[in-house]
Amino acid sequence: MGGVVHVVDFLSWYYCGLHRRTSKFFKRSYRATLWRLHQFWLELLYFMFFSIVGFIALLALEKEKPAGGTRIANADLFFMSVSAHTASSLASINLEDLSDSQFVVLIFLMFVGGEVFISALTLLFETVDFNDRERRDADVELAGHALESNAVNGDHEDLKLRSTRLLARVALGFHVFVCIFGSLTVLAYFRTIPSAKDVLQRKGLSMATFSVFTAVSSFVNCGFLPNNENMIVFIRNSGFLLMVTGQILVGNTLFPACLSLMIWAFQKWSRRQEYEFLWKRGHELGYGHFFHWKTSAYITLSNVGFTVVQFVMFGLLQWGSGAGLTVYQKLVAGLFQSVNARHAGEMAFDLSGFSAALLVVYLVMMFLPPYTFLLPLKMARPENGDENCGSSGRSSVEKEEMKKGSVGGRLRKYLLLPQAAYLVIFVVLICLTERRHLREDPLNFNALTIAFEVASAYGNVGLTTGYSCQRLQKITNLPCTDSWASFSGRWSWKGKAIIIVVMFFGRLKKFSRGGKAWVTL
Repeated sequence: MGGVVHVVDFLSWYYCGLHRRTSKFFKRSYRATLWRLHQFWLELLYFMFFSIVGFIALLALEKEKPAGGTRIANADLFFMSVSAHTASSLASINLEDLSDSQFVVLIFLMFVGGEVFISALTLLFETVDFNDRERRDADVELAGHALESNAVNGDHEDLKLRSTRLLARVALGFHVFVCIFGSLTVLAYFRTIPSAKDVLQRKGLSMATFSVFTAVSSFVNCGFLPNNENMIVFIRNSGFLLMVTGQILVGNTLFPACLSLMIWAFQKWSRRQEYEFLWKRGHELGYGHFFHWKTSAYITLSNVGFTVVQFVMFGLLQWGSGAGLTVYQKLVAGLFQSVNARHAGEMAFDLSGFSAALLVVYLVMMFLPPYTFLLPLKMARPENGDENCGSSGRSSVEKEEMKKGSVGGRLRKYLLLPQAAYLVIFVVLICLTERRHLREDPLNFNALTIAFEVASAYGNVGLTTGYSCQRLQKITNLPCTDSWASFSGRWSWKGKAIIIVVMFFGRLKKFSRGGKAWVTL
């Protein structure tokens, strides 16, 4: 009997030990699998998952439309889902063909696809790997007599962890606040301005849905609006244009400055240790949108410079656009268009009639990353050095891989092409798929309009030259129906498939910073 008891005790001890070791193994393996899997694949899966979910939802709601309504092809529904979720705002259909329920789906896709939202989630996810308490506890146990120094290090790491989580919550809170506040301000505007309200009533659009849709789309820099004409129909509503311009800027190029101002205000008001750490050393955390305050100031000044350049070019080349507008309305509309050419993609003018020189300027602006400096980078760095300066979106995992200098990493660096090369490749591919249109409809289909559309998708902007039946009928008498859809909406299914790839690639281009290929000596 005693032997049986010993056997049972041994099995119990072995089982408990095995369970403990197995639990630790799976727990650590889970962390390693989630975080050491490259962030590129995680974000790619994220975008693909929600694009497919959005497509399924749009498809289900499409089948519930009453008979006699405009039916949308499945391929176009998937195109719209990808475009909304990647904040590209290229439309292959007229937006007014969608139902109110489908607008709600697009709002959700834009909200969870915004760069601020995803970057904050990524920052929270980094803290999972960062907070390896078991390893820290083991270090403390092994330290023995060096307990005091380990406690100091542990306190610093704990402060860094709490600060990282707090920064992510601040960014998420800002995202939610601007979307709610923006929705309320747009709703208030349309309730008080009869001319704007009449547009929605004439089109049968819900004022509440339109307000939320516009606020979310503008803040995440998507550029979609529920009406077909985008902002062209509101070009005389200067107050509305200025209101939306502010939402666009704080959601993109001015977000680092807004984040710095919030952290500064919070650390003055609350005196919390985490806010003080964020204000003094927060740029060391590796968050791609939080820089040293000097860097944020240079980013703001640089983007003011880019906007001024575009506005001056607009004044010189397209001041005659918008017949019947007052000088003030033209100034506001020109400013609005100049801001949107950077990344938002909302349009106050029909770009098909714009000068080719100005379209080239817009093309370059769409290609540039949001945090591009007009001044030399060394001037934008703070005195104590800002490791995060100019590394928007680069995760701590990527930085560690760069420090390790693995053979695979070095080889990849030498094989990677510059980002402009990918743009050229995509343009060439689409010229091949649309070669029949290039031959039969050269006024609409040409290298500039295709390159402009590809740059717009690559920069996730959404500006488009559209398609003109008038141009087609100058060459042939083929039947043609005008549409407010993007230019890519007229492409073949092969061309649309390529532009979908470009939209995904554009959202993930921060992981491809270009290697040493094509470098001249």
